[in-house]
Amino acid sequence: APELIVLASSTTPVEVAENLVDTLPTLDPESSMVTTRHMYFYRTPQIQDRMANKFVIFAGPSSSELGNDVAHLLGLNINRLQVGKYADGETEVQVQDSVRGKHVYVINTTTSADSIMELLLLISAFRRASAKTITAA
Repeated sequence: APELIVLASSTTPVEVAENLVDTLPTLDPESSMVTTRHMYFYRTPQIQDRMANKFVIFAGPSSSELGNDVAHLLGLNINRLQVGKYADGETEVQVQDSVRGKHVYVINTTTSADSIMELLLLISAFRRASAKTITAA
């Protein structure tokens, strides 16, 4: 069975919003570094092909911008994922890329009941698709 790791934050959305102003990233196109007031992130030109084939990154619909930023910093493309609703209000999740035997990283917020349900359905879909490990953040 795949290993499941869930990273949770103890900060509330209000605390995150208050700190957001202090941590907005600045990006200099000439530089290879993304800076915030608290941290420095170095952009990599490309992760080695043999490493890139071993893991995939997915972003839930509530965190698509963050997922794109993380993928950009790693020099990867975000993988394809479709989340929708049926007419009766049920949530539908479709993973459109192969995850068999790969390390899966899911970026999704948990600010509402719907986003938590989307995250749980994504984890279930990845487990059924034979992902080696699943890390949700």
